[in-house]
Amino acid sequence: MAPNAIHIERGRGPELPRNGRAGESTALQDPSGTCTPWLGISNLGEEPAHWAQILLGPPFNGRA
Repeated sequence: MAPNAIHIERGRGPELPRNGRAGESTALQDPSGTCTPWLGISNLGEEPAHWAQILLGPPFNGRA
């Protein structure tokens, strides 16, 4: 089962930090409790940071 990116309409999207930096990571949780990790991919001075969702493999239950 391949991971799925969340759908983002152009000009809209999750509220990620405007002043994030390339290499910085963060996670967001939606109202249903689902958490999505994000990676800062560029920061362009005065322009808002660019972010990309980190896609993960399928979840499984911990065993330890």
